[in-house]
Amino acid sequence: MKLTPEEIEEYVRNREDVERKMTREEVEEFLKGRRMGMIATNRRDGSPQMRPIWYDYDDGVIRMWTSIDTIRFRNIERDNRVSFCVHDEAWPYRGVTVQGRAEITHRGRETVPAGKKIARRYIEEEAGNRFIDLITNESSIILTIIPEKFASWDNTKSPPYSKK
Repeated sequence: MKLTPEEIEEYVRNREDVERKMTREEVEEFLKGRRMGMIATNRRDGSPQMRPIWYDYDDGVIRMWTSIDTIRFRNIERDNRVSFCVHDEAWPYRGVTVQGRAEITHRGRETVPAGKKIARRYIEEEAGNRFIDLITNESSIILTIIPEKFASWDNTKSPPYSKK
């Protein structure tokens, strides 16, 4: 999106006066969109470890297909507090961050239905199904984030975008 100098000035001048949070309904709709998520876990030394990940948002929880062979799993096994972020990659930015706790809700072949649902959000249905069929094994897990806190931002609610 190309901005004029006047639009930049108006955005900067008015951005603190505008409520840019999303409503609960907007957060739900945003999380159901097809975007990459970023999960942050806590390393043993307390420093964060972040990774992009495919996810699904349904019934108020975030589900991710992964493996017990990952650093994120080992971090969650030790400390299940996580942060999760989803955002637009183009201006004007919108995004949601979630703080919560992750738990394993499925293991091994039990992960296939949820794994396929997640994969089909990002790649064509047949390819998504085949992908999960090929990579699922005894180390496969579904991590489910139980949200405790949401934060959001929606710059489309700031002038000059809110006028369009």
